Amino acid sequence: MSVLLRDSDDHLYPVVVGKEGAVSVLTVSNTSIQTSAFAEGVTLVRVAVAENSHCHYALGTNPTANTTTCSMIPQNSFLHIAVAPGQKLAFIRGANQDIAVTVTELLN
Repeated sequence: MSVLLRDSDDHLYPVVVGKEGAVSVLTVSNTSIQTSAFAEGVTLVRVAVAENSHCHYALGTNPTANTTTCSMIPQNSFLHIAVAPGQKLAFIRGANQDIAVTVTELLN
């Protein structure tokens, strides 16, 4: 879930809030790899990508990631992705070096 907060200069900015659930660390190579299916109650995940390469991802019940048509997550960054119970994320690296990708379930 996200909420809007107001800073001291009266600017609004979104903040993602939620209790951390299960955490998965995947070694992502040049072959698409999937997470386990997300459990009931999981509607948001945080994906963190290591510093040595970017990756591409796909979302679905049996997704396959590729470097041509799938969205990209830059190296050394994180992204919040809305998911549904039963869905999985798939990842593939975007360069020549395997990377670690951490997926953290966020619970309301």
